[in-house]
Amino acid sequence: MRKLRIAKTRDEFFLLDELQNSKKNVQFVYKGCLFEGEKYVGTTEDSFEVVNIHVYTPEPDDLRGITRDDLYFLEKELLIRYPYAKIEWKHPINKLILTPVKE
Repeated sequence: MRKLRIAKTRDEFFLLDELQNSKKNVQFVYKGCLFEGEKYVGTTEDSFEVVNIHVYTPEPDDLRGITRDDLYFLEKELLIRYPYAKIEWKHPINKLILTPVKE
């Protein structure tokens, strides 16, 4: 948590996660904004994996200055760690995403 706070004050990217613990939310900061993702386990063709991540920010005012390209960067970082996941951005973040969520 300390590294997360430091990265937030320095406007750096930092991701705090326990990959093996699907019950613990993933937290990350980028450009001074804290994001949190709720992980949901489901089935793939061969195994149980994290298949959905619902991302929100507890402080929407911190979104000032975040661009669509920033959100695509964050989505890419999450998909590196969770390749089977569908990333769902919660309000108000989802207002900036152009690509529709595939069901």
